[in-house]
Amino acid sequence: MRWFIGLENGKIITEQPKKLREFLNKPNTTIWLDFEKPSREDFLFLESEFGFHPLALQECTPKLTLPKIDDFKNYLFVVIHKMTLGEKTGKNGLIEQDCFLGKNYIVTIHYHASESIEQAKEQALQRPEFLERGPDFILHSTLENSIQNYFKKTEEWENELDEIENKILTGKTKKILPKILELKRNISRLKNSIGRQMDVVNRLARRDSELISEKAGLYFRSNYDDFMRLHTNLESLRDLITTDFDAYLSIISNNLNDIIKRLTIISIIFLPLTFLAGLYGMNFKFLPFAEDANGLYAMLGLMGLIAAIIILYFKKIKWL
Repeated sequence: MRWFIGLENGKIITEQPKKLREFLNKPNTTIWLDFEKPSREDFLFLESEFGFHPLALQECTPKLTLPKIDDFKNYLFVVIHKMTLGEKTGKNGLIEQDCFLGKNYIVTIHYHASESIEQAKEQALQRPEFLERGPDFILHSTLENSIQNYFKKTEEWENELDEIENKILTGKTKKILPKILELKRNISRLKNSIGRQMDVVNRLARRDSELISEKAGLYFRSNYDDFMRLHTNLESLRDLITTDFDAYLSIISNNLNDIIKRLTIISIIFLPLTFLAGLYGMNFKFLPFAEDANGLYAMLGLMGLIAAIIILYFKKIKWL
């Protein structure tokens, strides 16, 4: 599935011209082609019409790859990550977006629905000046929308961490370990992705390529600052989840110690009672109270007294 948005002399065009190369050579034109789940025919079209390198097109796969930027002189090949909210699209909800950025065009390729792409598309259809600023601004806009989705996700994780902390403090630790481990894994994955995307955005902000205008470079610098802030937030979340994990292990250890302590108390109480029961269970005639009619009651009373003394002692040392 693909769609086309073009701008010719300030007028928005949504129908792709038959002779795309001739259209691109016209002055004051900008086009945006988006491909969702591209077919083999789509890749052949891109190779023939735009002259994209086959190796770059081969990297446009559903499999999540590392963010990067490659300069092919006439165009840039940019790989970035997006995050979808409320959808399971793979590890941590991350999806890959591949971009080919030229002088007056941008081609975006992805294999899942992208909220940041749809948001930028609505802006392009409603405001012609959105396309007039150039394809580099379109890339900036998709990055900006993606960053906002990242911040929304980190806020969700923050709320989850607050719930986890409350459960740990109230002793409701059942089934909480898988949540802690999953959250820790997701935070680490996103942090690694953000770190690599920062390198990509930093190159765009430095304007290593002539395809990035001076004005767009300033906007990419803003994107870089947002990524820096996001990276710092993720580091804080990672520290918090580590603290919660340590607190969870500490509470589990304390609960285990309490159980062992109770079992120890029970064992100590029954140790002398078991000894007396075993002693009087031996087949000897000459044992105190062995032939006394009230011997059984005397022995039960003695056992009860011993048990009471042990219990009082444990209460005195605050084990009970």
